[in-house]
Amino acid sequence: FFFFSLLLNLPSLFSSSHSLAMASVGGPSTMVELRLAASDLKRMDALSKSDPCVVVTMKMGDQPAREVGRTETIQNNSNPEFVTPIRMTYLFEERQELCFYVHDIDSSDRSLRDADLIGTYTCDLSTILGQRGNRLTSKITNAKGKVTGMLSVTATELTGPQFTLNLRMHGTHLDKKDFLGKSDPYFILYRKDDVAESRAWTVVFKSETIRKTLDPMWRPFTLQQSSLGTETTPLKIEVFDWDDHSSHDLIGVVYTTLAELKLKAGNKTTLELINEKKKAKKSKYVNSGELHVDQCDATRTYSFLEYILGGVELSFSCAVDFTASNGAVSLPTSLHYQHGPNQYERAIREVGAIVCEYDTDKLFPAFGFGGKFQGQVSHCFPLNGNVQNPFCAGVEGIFAAYKAAIQNVGLYGPTNFAPVISSVAATAAGAKDKGARVYFILLIITDGEITDMAETKHAIVNAATLPMSIIIVGVGMANFDKMEELDSDSGPLRDSSGRSAVRDIVQFVPLRSTQHLAADVLREVPDQVTGYFKSQGIFP
Repeated sequence: FFFFSLLLNLPSLFSSSHSLAMASVGGPSTMVELRLAASDLKRMDALSKSDPCVVVTMKMGDQPAREVGRTETIQNNSNPEFVTPIRMTYLFEERQELCFYVHDIDSSDRSLRDADLIGTYTCDLSTILGQRGNRLTSKITNAKGKVTGMLSVTATELTGPQFTLNLRMHGTHLDKKDFLGKSDPYFILYRKDDVAESRAWTVVFKSETIRKTLDPMWRPFTLQQSSLGTETTPLKIEVFDWDDHSSHDLIGVVYTTLAELKLKAGNKTTLELINEKKKAKKSKYVNSGELHVDQCDATRTYSFLEYILGGVELSFSCAVDFTASNGAVSLPTSLHYQHGPNQYERAIREVGAIVCEYDTDKLFPAFGFGGKFQGQVSHCFPLNGNVQNPFCAGVEGIFAAYKAAIQNVGLYGPTNFAPVISSVAATAAGAKDKGARVYFILLIITDGEITDMAETKHAIVNAATLPMSIIIVGVGMANFDKMEELDSDSGPLRDSSGRSAVRDIVQFVPLRSTQHLAADVLREVPDQVTGYFKSQGIFP
């Protein structure tokens, strides 16, 4: 099993035809705080203990390493417990390599100018988060590789509790703005912010337009409560009459707060829409309609990291395409050609480099499909040849099993996904039935179009009810257009019987179209995991 942690809350950008300054609104990125301690540090001074300080750098991708923080200096101490934390944003889909430099500070200004390097330790941030209790202890070594002490790092998520607001509103007796018909009302919800010492309105939500009515019933919607600020942050709701050929007409405005919206929803009272221009012209003006808050309540939203810390475990497996369309292994044009890393190996390494850090035992079940295994065509055979135990030891174990399988398994066909998906789904179903808090991730790497599309859709629709996600990576230059059907971003996936998948659990990426494979295929996993457990009423 492996542990992930992340939370990238992607901002939502709301557009409008009005000439207002608009900002993206979303939840904060997941911040992680590292607390450091060291022990048994080597003395760098002849007459006293060291004065240690830890400098932490981070390297991501091809970018040079940069300092992300440093602790205070503790004088004359071989077993320091540092107070100053190191804070950074955690990105699940990126490899974040950290290097901890433990220095003995000698200068009076506490700079590194005359510092002696006691030792270093390098690991990924994910390695720390993958430890039980998010605490890692390791040896630090000097330039000669000699152990010069121990370093302990403890990680904590800083993001506070999040709440999702469930809102529903409708209007009554709105002003008629069209000469020949009723209004086409919609509303925009704003939050007031302090920006550079001036106050500006930020768009938070824009409703759909309800055609030809003065009593619109808008659809329910949800927002992160933090996107509205605090309970007392000023809010503004503007109701407009949509027009196809000219500027939209303002019907009226309400100024309120989240606290008032909750109160109005509770006591069923209304908010009056006021149009200041119309009010100034009419002495008997009352309002331009009423806004009714039918629902405004908050539900606790748990982050991906909270689920992991709450005991949810994830199980990773992968499947490799052994169909003949890959080309004879002995030919340089083959996608399975063994002289130098091929595309299958690149996909395994780039995705595996992220996920392997979260697997406590580093054992991954790995399969092949579409090949002749032990004389029979199989669409779900163990890469390591062991039917009873398909587990491989780490990413290198998958590589070893893959290289051996290439020499022993004949390339054949066709390209059938359903058996592999159904096999992993059966394991997921067993875990679900036992009440285990385990989520399964299946990585499929393939060179061509699926030949059992109907069966695969059926298997995915079934798997969507289970704690399971499927990542598909396309290698080579085949036409993968039909594969996009499985990545149902435009609507629910349906099988041949008309059943719809209850969740979107498939992410497809052609290797040739991305420079950041791991980021592109793993980005949706955290929401899929939290979405599943929330739908099952399972909380940390």
